[in-house]
Amino acid sequence: MNRSSLLSFDVAQRRTLASTTFAPLVDALRFELTPMFGGPLPIPEGKARLTRVGGRCSFDGTLLAFDAWSPNEHHCPQCQRVFMGPEHRDWWAMGAQLWVAERAAQSAALHLLTSDNQCATLSLRILSELAGRYESWPNRDNALGPTRPFFSTYLESIWLINLCHAITLLQSTSLDAAAQSTLQHVRERLVLPSRDLIASFHEGRSNRQVWNEVAILSASHILGDTKDISRRLAARNGLHDHFANGLLSDGTWYEGENYHLFAHRGLWYGVELLRALNEPIKSEHEARYRAGFVTPFLGVLPDDTLPSRRDSQYKVSIRQWRFAEWCELGIAHAEKHSATLASGSASADPRLAGILHRLYDNAMPHNRHRDRLYDNSIPLDLHRHRMSTADSERNEPAGALSRASLSWRALLMAQAEIPVAGDWRPSSVCLPQQGLAVLRRERGRMYIALEGGHTGGGHGHPDRLALTLQHGDKRWLEDSGTGSYVEQKLHWYRSTLAHFAPLVNGASQEAVPAELVAFEDRGGAGWICKRVIGLASGVNVQRTIVVADGYLVDYLEWEADHECQIDLPVARRIAEVTPNTFAAANPNGAGGLEDGFDFLSDVSAMNVETGAVTFEPEPAQPAMSATYFSALPIALWRADAPLPPGQGNGPLHWLRTKGKRSSLTGFWSWSDAACRWSAASESVLLVKTAEGTIATHSRNASGWHIALTAGTSASSIELGGILTTHLTLPTVAQANATPLAPTNRSTKAVTDVIELTQTTQADDALLALAGQPLKGATHFTLGKAHYVQTEQSFTEANKPVAKIQIGATTHSLIIDVLARTGTIVVPPIHDENALDNERRDVNSDGVQIYIATEAGKPWAAAWIAVPAAESQPKARVTSITANAPDIESHWSTVDNGWAMRVLIPLNHIPFNGNDTFVLEVIVNERPANRARRRGQLILSGGGGFGYLRGDRTDSTNALTFKIPPVTRTLA
Repeated sequence: MNRSSLLSFDVAQRRTLASTTFAPLVDALRFELTPMFGGPLPIPEGKARLTRVGGRCSFDGTLLAFDAWSPNEHHCPQCQRVFMGPEHRDWWAMGAQLWVAERAAQSAALHLLTSDNQCATLSLRILSELAGRYESWPNRDNALGPTRPFFSTYLESIWLINLCHAITLLQSTSLDAAAQSTLQHVRERLVLPSRDLIASFHEGRSNRQVWNEVAILSASHILGDTKDISRRLAARNGLHDHFANGLLSDGTWYEGENYHLFAHRGLWYGVELLRALNEPIKSEHEARYRAGFVTPFLGVLPDDTLPSRRDSQYKVSIRQWRFAEWCELGIAHAEKHSATLASGSASADPRLAGILHRLYDNAMPHNRHRDRLYDNSIPLDLHRHRMSTADSERNEPAGALSRASLSWRALLMAQAEIPVAGDWRPSSVCLPQQGLAVLRRERGRMYIALEGGHTGGGHGHPDRLALTLQHGDKRWLEDSGTGSYVEQKLHWYRSTLAHFAPLVNGASQEAVPAELVAFEDRGGAGWICKRVIGLASGVNVQRTIVVADGYLVDYLEWEADHECQIDLPVARRIAEVTPNTFAAANPNGAGGLEDGFDFLSDVSAMNVETGAVTFEPEPAQPAMSATYFSALPIALWRADAPLPPGQGNGPLHWLRTKGKRSSLTGFWSWSDAACRWSAASESVLLVKTAEGTIATHSRNASGWHIALTAGTSASSIELGGILTTHLTLPTVAQANATPLAPTNRSTKAVTDVIELTQTTQADDALLALAGQPLKGATHFTLGKAHYVQTEQSFTEANKPVAKIQIGATTHSLIIDVLARTGTIVVPPIHDENALDNERRDVNSDGVQIYIATEAGKPWAAAWIAVPAAESQPKARVTSITANAPDIESHWSTVDNGWAMRVLIPLNHIPFNGNDTFVLEVIVNERPANRARRRGQLILSGGGGFGYLRGDRTDSTNALTFKIPPVTRTLA
């Protein structure tokens, strides 16, 4: 066995397979390397950069095709336009770096198995050139974590892992002294500094941290640093911890399908490394890991695409080479694991083999973006591997596949023979922790799912209890996933309104899980029931989906401790609505950027006096219709809203009603079934099927009851599968407080109340005194203990300091900031943020101010104010929260910085019952030589990293202030 590398395999056996079974793959992999044998390497001169424009078609938002040999011209695969410019070249640099690193491992693997000296020379040359250039790429202006060649740390981790594999594969061969010297140079100049840079940043249990951990461990193995390996393996949020807490008990990664695919591939490298280190994972983690190879296929849609849950891309086909390789590696792992067990019982999962046979069935036509069965006559630009950027996955259209479509990983690890398997296709399935619950009909053509389970962490969407309905490739109700992370529409796709899920009082759902109440499928009928305790403050919601022959029943219930507004999106592509008397209206959303309402246009509504609304979706096979009923008064709303990424806008319909406790009942039919509903009836719905059978649906203590009457015959169906003790909604008192999302900085308990005393100065006089002492104010000095960094530490950032004084008049709260952060950097008002979807002034010198009733509660008002030259003496102020009141401001230049005084009207302060409120103040600092801010000084305390914070923070640590009524008698 080859244990000097980061993988364990029999070199002699692989050499035999390379010349027989995998000869077409060897030829394909070598063929794509030929331009680099003696030719130039497409290593970027500059650092990769993330921008709104780079890498995407400006007309339809499609991700531009990647070609390692085309840094200047970038083609849109949808509209065929060609794009040029520095933003596109900077995006290309990311793919080019990863592509080159993958070729280093690929050529090293070919040399090991075929003794091809050209491949060895190429791998050494790539490693040497990257090591020589590593320090030339600046660790600056990164989007997520420190890195030199890229803009996010996890990308450098992927890059480093491939380079580490190249080194160990070369070490497994006989190298001369010059080659050994080259590898030592690479270890010192690239592996060591890259490892240490990655290790300086930790992302908790993110999928990205899996890659960071494996990269650090791989580098430490190469460097012979066994102490570092032992320390990291035993650490909290280390690799073993990711198996224990990142993978749920059902084998899925907690962040959803898209990040399961990504994290699990990182875990694959980790498992193989641990095997090589004789540090295998625990048996219970092994079971989850092996299950993880199959779970992505359990929820696959009828058109062979993955659900677009959470931050997934839209309509990702499984008929891509990376999914075939996924199956190959899963089968190989199971067989290898089986060989290590005395019983030999852990053979490959037949479902995995069945999927692999389907992917290789050649039912899909070849296309110009896909690999073909290898043929020397195929032009290089048609070859799959030309576009592969290591493990940073690029989705492409479905196409025919063969084992020649795979990568160097399969060449070293795949089994010689694919296990024999039948034509396995997924059936109804329930994964409670992941939240995937699917009922399938018509041999999988009809797909009905109800969302729930884990929230998905930072990549989760507020989509608890969302309904999915698809027949074949016709999508009636779907999840649109997420488009580009750097465009404004990201906030739409992360709203509840963008999903077919309930929302309360015009605001997206709280980040709470949905629990599975019941699941059962008997073929003729099946049901899913899920509930959310605390979907919004004081509101509990439950949704039941019952699927029978040719129809489904959708039953949404809620209970609240106050009258609340319930919105339920119910239809997109509609041909006809009854009734139809729409008039222009204001939807009055809660106002948050990710509540979704800001993205609507042409909004209209109508009150539905009958309590029933019928939808006739666009014609299709089968024909589909839907009717919704309500005992409470309801309104039907319609608006133009974003469609799935790249498709523009289209109509969205949703129902709205108000009440403390009630329900909405829906009926979807793809047959000739009809329904009857009565608010006075104890049953939920009465359905007459196409055959004339009367089905009466009701809920009882044991589950769901369907009474059937056909002529004089009577029967019933009892659906059970209850997982909780009862089916009634829990009382509002049982609802737990919504957990706050974890922060990436240190937290501390703040119990002191700071009482503000009144200043005798008048408001209008105060504004002209920015930076001057304020009589009776409370003073704070923000320094190292308050600093949140990006790439540079507090010391490296020249020790920025800010002094803050806070006081009050009878009319206003006064916040005075004196920032000693160097030259003022504020983009002009006409400039847009070209880097990401954050507000323009996030990357400016300035201050962010947040006010709430108490710690842990949502912000009632927030602003960002910057010392902009065009508005002086006033600051340029942008509201962060909806309906934030206007504030007065004044700023001036001071030595080595700026001063700003802000006055907030006291009658807009959300005082608690004890005359207190909480306040957070954040000072941003950006040097002139940067495109992004460097760090933040935070009133409540710093520590950690400031990446992706934007203008967001939570109120967990906010300081509590008190202004007694006597101080504000004139307010």
